[in-house]
Amino acid sequence: MSLFEQKIEGVPQFVSYFSPVLEVVLDLGGQARPKQVFEEIAKRHDVPQDFLSQTNKNGQPKFNNRVAWARFYRVKAGLLYSPKRGVWALTEAGRSAKMTDELAVDIFRREHSALKADEDEDQAPEGEIVPDGVNYWFVGAAWDEGDQTPRFLEEGIWQNGYDDKFSEHVRQMKQGDRIAIKATYTRKHDVPFENRGRAVSAMSIKAIGTITGNRGDGKTVEVSWQEVDPPREWFFYTYRTTVARARFEDDDMARQLVAFTFDAADQDIGRFLAHPYWAERYAERPSRPRLDNRHLTRGSQRTGKTRH
Repeated sequence: MSLFEQKIEGVPQFVSYFSPVLEVVLDLGGQARPKQVFEEIAKRHDVPQDFLSQTNKNGQPKFNNRVAWARFYRVKAGLLYSPKRGVWALTEAGRSAKMTDELAVDIFRREHSALKADEDEDQAPEGEIVPDGVNYWFVGAAWDEGDQTPRFLEEGIWQNGYDDKFSEHVRQMKQGDRIAIKATYTRKHDVPFENRGRAVSAMSIKAIGTITGNRGDGKTVEVSWQEVDPPREWFFYTYRTTVARARFEDDDMARQLVAFTFDAADQDIGRFLAHPYWAERYAERPSRPRLDNRHLTRGSQRTGKTRH
């Protein structure tokens, strides 16, 4: 039976796509662009052209939309993520997942009850999808009017200072998520390792808390705060944007940052310095040989160049 004809009892037909999406992304090297996934699934499962040509009420190909909805549910389950826009990738859990009909049904029912979407007609969400469970947010507090950290701590809130940015991220924050107020900058002096006078990206953690409510306006969440006094300083892997979610599901550096911030773990400086990017950046560079001015003069004479 072809994929587009398969149906797991008690759930919509597109739930049958859950397993093929994981299999194809894995076979394509663990990450792929959506178009590659659509084409490979259609090829492997002999999806007929007349079905590929069908569209939903939004004019989207029904087949592509079903695959995209399958991806959405796998992201919510922590099995897929997007390392960058337009790329689907497996998390560590996704690489080892053994998908059964029972598990697919459980994931669908858990998410669908809150979503209430028509996956055949409604377009699947695009962009970054926040996985279920506790997420970890790093947010700024510097407004044009000054540092809002004292006010946030006193009022038990965090607010997005923009009217036209980060609203979607704020709406994704939910009760039980962890949140930290941070300030990001660079330093050349007084760092706990040999940086040879070169700039180092740093981030101070000023307060940590747990989100207790979301007002749904894209601006304000309620938070039970704990001030970090004095602030703790983290180096190398930092967030410069006002709102960032730590991609702990498939980023070891993000997991280390989360442990440092919320579990008071120490930062393993040596581990970061061993990373090729920072190893090269802060390595000792051979000094340049001193040039012999007499040689330069002779060379200029040989080439016939004259300087005035």
